[in-house]
Amino acid sequence: GIVPGQEPIDSLVDSAFDASLPKVLVEDFDDQGYRAQEPLDDRALRDAFLRFFTSILGGYERFLVVPDIDYLISGNDWFDSQKFLAAAPKDHAPYLSSFVDT
Repeated sequence: GIVPGQEPIDSLVDSAFDASLPKVLVEDFDDQGYRAQEPLDDRALRDAFLRFFTSILGGYERFLVVPDIDYLISGNDWFDSQKFLAAAPKDHAPYLSSFVDT
């Protein structure tokens, strides 16, 4: 569930999040092994996605490179991915390595 104090604040959510998934039924099996259908909880899915990315990208701003006004650099050089990966937990490194290459 959502940790108290970390509830989403709708007024601060980007309008891109206003779109909602259609109300579809997700097939699952209940405790007795019978096929059951329940509505997809799109809010829980978005919250899980947000928690995942904030947990693996937390502190990324420490690795942003602020260019000098007289020095133009490409967008790829604005983030020190090598230092970011070196500081990342070892179990996150394989995923993050692929992620920062995109």
